[in-house]
Amino acid sequence: MSSRRQRPVVLVVYDTPGRFQALLDYARQFDNGRLAQEFEFVYCDCLEAIRRWYRQNAGVHVAGIVLGVDFSEVDSEQKLAVFPLGLRPAGLAMDVRRLQGFIIYYHLRHLNLEQIAPVIFHLSAELLQSPERYIDICHVPGMGECHFTGPAGEECQELAVLKKLDLCALRPLTEEKRLYWRETHHMVVGRSRRMAALVREIERSAPTDSIVLVIGPPGTGKELVAQAIHRLSYRYSERVPERRDVLTVQMTTMDKNLCIDELFGHEPGAFTDARTPRAGIFETARGSTVFLDEIGEIDHELQKKLLRVIEYHRIKRLGSSVEKEVDVRIITATNRTIEELQQRFRSDFYTRLVHHCIAVPSVAERWSGEKPQTVEDDIGEFFDFFINERNKNPYVRQKLQPDLTAVRFLSQIVLQHISGERPLFAAGNVRTLRAIINQAYDRAQYENSRIIGVGHIATAIAQFQAHVTPSAPGLKSGTLASIEHVLGSLKLAELEKRAIQEALIKCNGNQSRAAALLGIHRDTLRKKIREYGIS
Repeated sequence: MSSRRQRPVVLVVYDTPGRFQALLDYARQFDNGRLAQEFEFVYCDCLEAIRRWYRQNAGVHVAGIVLGVDFSEVDSEQKLAVFPLGLRPAGLAMDVRRLQGFIIYYHLRHLNLEQIAPVIFHLSAELLQSPERYIDICHVPGMGECHFTGPAGEECQELAVLKKLDLCALRPLTEEKRLYWRETHHMVVGRSRRMAALVREIERSAPTDSIVLVIGPPGTGKELVAQAIHRLSYRYSERVPERRDVLTVQMTTMDKNLCIDELFGHEPGAFTDARTPRAGIFETARGSTVFLDEIGEIDHELQKKLLRVIEYHRIKRLGSSVEKEVDVRIITATNRTIEELQQRFRSDFYTRLVHHCIAVPSVAERWSGEKPQTVEDDIGEFFDFFINERNKNPYVRQKLQPDLTAVRFLSQIVLQHISGERPLFAAGNVRTLRAIINQAYDRAQYENSRIIGVGHIATAIAQFQAHVTPSAPGLKSGTLASIEHVLGSLKLAELEKRAIQEALIKCNGNQSRAAALLGIHRDTLRKKIREYGIS
């Protein structure tokens, strides 16, 4: 089998193969054929063909979708899709042929067929004259971006599509970029498409002053995302203390009146014991970024006050009749869904809040549809990141390293969680992953071991599982990730024997290298080889 890395795929969805061939011919000419060499262009002529391709190519990196809208020349009525039941936009006069691309897009986004890859709509000249009619159809907060292009001026249609594709394609993250995000932003972004899309959204929103809403389950790293946005913006300054980090306010950890005082400040006499003036966090930010966590829990009164800050950058202290201008950027976060926010928020506040929405994936979402090797590689990266953090502590007994078998074991547990076979993560979050690795690290230190092995990870999972209530979402009483199911045995001696066998195989029988890999002395390895009768 060839070791050549598979190219990212661009799906091209047109009503005729001739249109696809024309685009492919231009791709071979555009910029000396760079896009044709970088991407593999795949033709699909209908929604069913797209579904079939995804079934047959699970885990392939889809960098973008070029989607024709007008399917007037389709060769069979049976290829035409209709809107999913209950999802057709109200009041939209629908010509199934002429607007087929929008119908396919609805299936992609709302039925979880493809929620990540950017979509480039190739519009006809007529539709391009009034794209605002269809923007509401395509704007789905928290999902992949979409763009409109088509015949405009003297530029060739295919060339316009390729330029847009080059600009917005979701490219895989390089090793250098993954290292940069680990070291600078303390985020393990890994190799999945979901995280590549997250990085893209962060980098796209950071240079602006727009308000950003970060959504995602608890413990997925929403505050890390807020810090990364701030650190990549012009508001960040290493030399100015108040601009080094975001100023965080937990909206649910204090009484509403205290929260208002914390945000806006007060004047003397505003309430009992208010003897001196106090600046709120919006004033003290002084050109920095304010992070409002759990924004989904605030009431309508506070929404009105925040709306004034968002729209006009003006605040009024409690007890004051004078407004002050503030220079601040606002980032918000919530674990509520977009649908829940629509119901809880005033319409004007909701509209301003979701102007730029970034979705942080749960563990299941992060690796859904990815190849098992991608999951294992990313889990190994998590191990290295968390363990290196702990190893920096000068008071630990010794520096630890993860055993490759332990990495593989935890990867299998995560894969079982993603498939729903054995749910492990109560809220589907990375915080749990970190807790398991940290517990395994502590146990290995206690045992004076030089490696974190399968037994340490298994014990940590068992301890974590014992503290998870049966009522947690997605968990049933008594559910426990099975070591026996993954490795075929519960006997510690058998696990140790298999780890030694694998180390010897990896090191081509070299006992010194195998001992180093296992984190034990060579004499100890020889003793274990004799004890277990390993040839």
